[in-house]
Amino acid sequence: MDSILISVILPIYNVEKYLRKSIDSVIGQSYKNLEIILVDDGATDSSPMICDEYAQKDNRIKVIHQKNGGLSAARNAGIASASGEFVYLLDADDFIDSNCISDLLGLITKYDADIAECDVVLVNESDSNSFVFPESDINDLVVLEKYDALTRIHDDDFSICLRSVIASNKLYRKNLFDKVNYPLNKLHEDEFTTYKLFFESRKVVFTNKKMYAYVQRENSITHTDFSMRRLDALEAYDGYLEFFVSNNLYEMQSRTCRRYLRLLARLKSQVKESNFEDKQKVYDILDNKFDYICKFNDELYSKHPELEYRRKLCDEFIEKYNEV
Repeated sequence: MDSILISVILPIYNVEKYLRKSIDSVIGQSYKNLEIILVDDGATDSSPMICDEYAQKDNRIKVIHQKNGGLSAARNAGIASASGEFVYLLDADDFIDSNCISDLLGLITKYDADIAECDVVLVNESDSNSFVFPESDINDLVVLEKYDALTRIHDDDFSICLRSVIASNKLYRKNLFDKVNYPLNKLHEDEFTTYKLFFESRKVVFTNKKMYAYVQRENSITHTDFSMRRLDALEAYDGYLEFFVSNNLYEMQSRTCRRYLRLLARLKSQVKESNFEDKQKVYDILDNKFDYICKFNDELYSKHPELEYRRKLCDEFIEKYNEV
C-alpha cells in the first residue's frame, strides 16, 4: 500500500495565521508517500512566502502561485497538476489527524472503494493549538454502492448531510475528477460537486472516526450579514433536482425537496434578521422557488405514491418557511 502516491492539495488564500499548522498536519502524516501541492491563489498576506519556505524544507512539496480565482479555481489547479492515484483536498485553515491519510487509504483498499470519508470535529480557533484528536478505533463503518451513498447527501439526519457534502474530509480516486470540476465563482461549491463524485464512484466508505478538524474562525462567524451570493445555493439545489430527474432517482428527488425547503426557510430567516437593503427582492426569489418546489413535490407524490410516507418530512419545512 505504501507504493501508492497520494496528492494532498491545499488551496490557500490569506490564511497565514493557520497555514503552518495545516501544512504541518500533512507533513506529519504516518503515510509518507505524498505529493503535497500548495496552491497560492493570489494571497496578499505572507502565505505565499510560507509556501515557498516549506517547499525548501520538504521535497514532496510543490507550490503553484496563481492569480486569485477563488477556492474552486485553486482546487481545480491542484487536481490538474496532481500525479497521485488518489487526491485529498484540505482547506488550509483546517488540519487533519496524523493517521487520516493512512486510515482512509486502508478503507479504500480493503473495500475496493473509490472514496473514503471520515468524520469531522469542530474546533474553536482559540483551542486549535492545543487540540488533540480523540483516540478511537475505526469501529463504525458504512460501505455503500453509489446510489445508496447518494442518499447520505440528502439524509434525513442533517448532520450526516453536512458531513457527506463537504469536500475536505474525503480521499478520492483521482480519475473521478476526469468528468467533474469545481464551479468557478460560486459559493457552496461542494454542493455543486460532491454528489457528482459519488455518482461517478462504484463504492464509498464512511467511518465515524474524527480525523478532520474544522476550525471555526472567530472573524468568519456571522448571523446577520447577508449577500446575494448566498443564493448560489439555490442554483446548486436546482442542479441536484435536474440530475436526479434525468437519472430517474425518485426518492432522491424527494430527499432533495426536503433539503431545498429547509434551505429556503433558513435563507428567508437570514434575510429577515439581516441589514440587507433590498429584502423584498430576495423574498420574491425565495417565494418563487418555494412555490416551484411545493408544486414539484405534489406532482412527485402523485406519480409515485410509494413515496407518500416522505410527505410529512417535507411538510415540516413548508410550515417553517410560512412561519418566517
